[in-house]
Amino acid sequence: MTNIKAMDIQLSSNEQHLQHLVDEFNRLCIEEAHYPDILSWDHYELFLRSNGTTPQEWKNFRLNPKVKQWYDEEQDLQLRSKLMKLLGEMGDAKSTGQAQTLSALLKQVSDRDKVDTSTKYIYSFVPLTIDEEKNPNINILDSIPPEIADAIQTIGPRTNKK
Repeated sequence: MTNIKAMDIQLSSNEQHLQHLVDEFNRLCIEEAHYPDILSWDHYELFLRSNGTTPQEWKNFRLNPKVKQWYDEEQDLQLRSKLMKLLGEMGDAKSTGQAQTLSALLKQVSDRDKVDTSTKYIYSFVPLTIDEEKNPNINILDSIPPEIADAIQTIGPRTNKK
């Protein structure tokens, strides 16, 4: 196999079972020259074109977060490349279809740029009812844990269960 890799991701120790799929994917991309078409293949097409890998293995591979991120980045690059080609051709074209396609692609690219994928933590507080405060299974803390206290503003004094 050649040293050139289409997919070069670092798998953790508990993901090593996916390494043969990464290798097979790279073989399909490079040796059989299926890139970039391979990006549109589902797990069944990957199964039909690969050597002895089941559709379920390919599905698990495609659902792996690192593989999914790699696919998303590659598809984004392909989309931007096609967009730039269209922009280059728009100067000569008078087709409304091309203009509509360009508009749709521009919207898709700008929408992808707006997506915030960072983790958000939302803390909320719902006051207990009188019955809930009297319930022996409810544990009312004397103070708010620091990581929560930094994120919220308390309103009014808390009563302690007796």
